[in-house]
Amino acid sequence: MPRPAEWEVIVKKNISCVGQCICDIWQSSAFTIPIGKLMIVSCPDKRLLLMTIQNAITIEQFDVIVEHATTAIQKFENVSVVIKSKKNDLLSLAIAYASTVPYMRIVDCSYMYRGDTINKYVNCTELNEAMRNKYKINSLFPLITLHALTGSQYTSAIRNITKATVINTYFQNMSQYKYIEHLGQLSLTNEIGDACENLFLQALKSGCWTLDEERHLMIRKASRKYEDITALKALPSITNAAQQHFKRASVVVNTWCQNAQPDICQNNGYETVNGTLNIIWITKPIAPDASQIIACGCKTGNCKSCSCEKNNLKCVQKYCSCDEAKCTRR
Repeated sequence: MPRPAEWEVIVKKNISCVGQCICDIWQSSAFTIPIGKLMIVSCPDKRLLLMTIQNAITIEQFDVIVEHATTAIQKFENVSVVIKSKKNDLLSLAIAYASTVPYMRIVDCSYMYRGDTINKYVNCTELNEAMRNKYKINSLFPLITLHALTGSQYTSAIRNITKATVINTYFQNMSQYKYIEHLGQLSLTNEIGDACENLFLQALKSGCWTLDEERHLMIRKASRKYEDITALKALPSITNAAQQHFKRASVVVNTWCQNAQPDICQNNGYETVNGTLNIIWITKPIAPDASQIIACGCKTGNCKSCSCEKNNLKCVQKYCSCDEAKCTRR
């Protein structure tokens, strides 16, 4: 028999098939639900199962699960609704939408630790109200966009910036980033991209205009620190890569809120290569054109008065023609 860790790998690789089998079992067997309770199950094929004590009601083809689940259960008398999921994406969606429903919404985030169940519940209704009071706003819908920008199941996390920092920065001065609320538009405009980049820069407490400038400034302040390739990973993203990230975040917001069609990925931070959808990490060349690189042409000497010295640059192997044994700028 597979061990627990091996079962987890099997399930992850076949998650749609496993999910569909579970839904079929629930519909065909004598599934018992406590009196006065109901259960809603989101199926991989976009169906929504409304499980009641009498039977399982199948609601066909719903793309926006949260909104349609809300519509489906409004005719029932509810005090609270508990959503069980390990996905942080669903937790953010539940918090953002909590004020739109007349009942208490709770997410069950319980997990197993060394064989024991650790109970953890998040009251999304109370959290929604607390955040709206803290920032003096009427709606938390921007939280969906901010979650997609700062790392979700489908987008990367941002180096050196926590999700909480970005959320605080945004809600403390929403007017400065007003174009971010239009991130759901699939055609990412310059205004939206600039607003997203500005939000990250403010979260970094940077005075620079672009992420490229911030990276350059960080390296100049501690040039020796970033000689190690592993230290470079701690730098913020370059502007070009960030723009591709913003496009992928736009796709995610569309998938959650309005459009779950697979073709929305094309040319929005993704590309199709040999029939496979791949992420576009960057569109600029990784290395600059060799003709644009400043390199000295010293044949002798120790490079104390060459072009590299004048521009405060280190001599680079393969580009500079100085003697590696004599050069003092390597």
